[in-house]
Amino acid sequence: MPPRLAVLALALVACDPAPTRDAGVPPPRPDGSVDAAGLDGGDGGDGDGGHSDAGPEAGVDGAVPSTCGASAGAPSWVVALAPHRVLAAGTTRRVEVTALADGVTRLRYLPIADDVEVPDRSFALVTPASELAVADTVAVGADDAGETLVVCTDRATVRVRRVGGRVTVTDAAGRVLVEDTDEAVGASAVARATPTSEPFYGLGEKTGGLDRRGRRWTFWNTDAYDPAFGGYRPDQDPLYASIPFFVALREGVAYGVFTDVAYRLTIDLAAATPEVYRVESEGPAIDQYVILGPRMQDVLRTYTGLTGRAPIPPRWALGFHQCRWGYSPDARVEAVGAEFRRRDIPADALWLDIQHMDGFRSFTFDPVAFPDPNGLAARLEGQGFRVITIEDPGIKVDPGWSVYDRALASGAFLADARGTPYEGVAWPGPSSFLDFTSPDARALWAGEVAALAARGVDGVWLDVNEPTVFPESGGMAEIPNDLVAAGDGVPTTMAEARNVYALHEARATFEGLRAARPSERPFVLTRAGYAGIQRYAAMWTGDAPSTWASLRQTPAMLMGLGLSGVPFVGSDIGGYSGHASPELFARWMEVGALSPFARAHVTNGVPDQEPWAFGQEVEDISRHRLRERYRMLPYLYALFAEAAATGAPVLRPLVWEFPEDAALAR
Repeated sequence: MPPRLAVLALALVACDPAPTRDAGVPPPRPDGSVDAAGLDGGDGGDGDGGHSDAGPEAGVDGAVPSTCGASAGAPSWVVALAPHRVLAAGTTRRVEVTALADGVTRLRYLPIADDVEVPDRSFALVTPASELAVADTVAVGADDAGETLVVCTDRATVRVRRVGGRVTVTDAAGRVLVEDTDEAVGASAVARATPTSEPFYGLGEKTGGLDRRGRRWTFWNTDAYDPAFGGYRPDQDPLYASIPFFVALREGVAYGVFTDVAYRLTIDLAAATPEVYRVESEGPAIDQYVILGPRMQDVLRTYTGLTGRAPIPPRWALGFHQCRWGYSPDARVEAVGAEFRRRDIPADALWLDIQHMDGFRSFTFDPVAFPDPNGLAARLEGQGFRVITIEDPGIKVDPGWSVYDRALASGAFLADARGTPYEGVAWPGPSSFLDFTSPDARALWAGEVAALAARGVDGVWLDVNEPTVFPESGGMAEIPNDLVAAGDGVPTTMAEARNVYALHEARATFEGLRAARPSERPFVLTRAGYAGIQRYAAMWTGDAPSTWASLRQTPAMLMGLGLSGVPFVGSDIGGYSGHASPELFARWMEVGALSPFARAHVTNGVPDQEPWAFGQEVEDISRHRLRERYRMLPYLYALFAEAAATGAPVLRPLVWEFPEDAALAR
């Protein structure tokens, strides 16, 4: 890490006169990004990946550079939609090519029939695709006797064959980075050549090793809990979040591909065929952004310029968090806090799981176990603790309860085609679910979050937001795909909205906390998400079982999320299922203390999992490791400042710094 960042972190800490509040930090934008200008003196801190403010028509040059190897003028089967955007009608699909700034090419694979409507929208991008800055120089030509479209910029050359609508993308050095094969036809699938030596990183929250090559991955937000494992299996897929973005290294040169498709998606990285990767969507089209490097740092900067960057967290959120399902009543929560202070183990936050609620209704407190939430929060704050509560998206069907009544009256629930609100079984029993793709539903939720903050709650934990319904709901215990969602003005169904459900819920939560405490940085933790979730929330790896196999793959899972643009990540220290051995907890604490987000958490009905619950030796190890973490906070803070400015991960694999070392690539 550059020394200037360490110095910067110390300066930032020194400049904050109130350790428990976060004054003097540029406020987040409405999309959740933070203006990080001045944090490192570099560019890219404005949340737009360094793009210019030029409009779509800026800087277009009709001359064909000599490197294109093409004649001037588009082929007859190509329509110019704008100087930087063309639509090619191949024999099996149409391909729309858009030349964007910063070495980005947008490729839309569309149905051959032009009467099939495919909305041009994204749930992930900070800026609508139509408003993204374009390449300074764009030229369109033809090759192969008019059978190949050629689109050139100073960074890339895109060639589209009429037969099959096959695409090739090369960089300025002539390296082929994208090469469609004829193994996939139509608009919902692409197949591409990949050298056997090419590793793939990212793809969000995935099990296994750092290199994703050799497996077929599914993107469909899923409650992955398997009772036989007390969590998810070591090789389980899919998990809770869907981030269909990868970074690849081809001959030491990095490039990225973001498949901006919210429908159920699969990406086969040379599992079925050793030298081919495939992308297949259950939606009508595939929308991709090919991002040139040449370094991994360049790819992440540009990708997070498109999807947003994580704001710097509140400093207290970088401390240690203690949680469990079962902290009830309030006296037990206070006793846990007092024990941390008595034993001199550093910690900054205590968490309340669903047992704090009144009948599992979100935004409520059990009147017997938690009769005075404001008083509890004040007493814990006096001990130096913040309070975070869990909130679930299933709203209890309970006429007379104000939250349910207002949501029902405003049409804020997911409903069938007739407008009847869906009811499924969740923790409160029969429940309806807010449609977070509706601004009205987000406003209602944000208002409840703001009211929660007024009761002393400092952060919000979003769980079961894949969203999850229980088996009693029938079928495969998933919300039906045919439910209608508002789609932010372009109606759709849950077949498309499921993967982005948690993204919009996190946005509403972030906005509610910011409205309640505008001078503070919001803290949100989410289990599920989609590309862009980093703008609003931290993530943890869900119900990781308390096993050595689970601990072993945790670092790779966290680094994979970081290489997917999500830097604020952690795991349940000790594992979720409980009954961890003393050594397993101690080793997990060693990993957790060096993770960007450090929280111990465990399920209900199992032995205690606080650091002192495993004997004196483990308590001493935990105290030592956590004290080390607190001594490193200036360094950690600086890494988060860098992440906010550039999109770089906080927890980084060695290949990030040494991509030329083949031994580190896998």
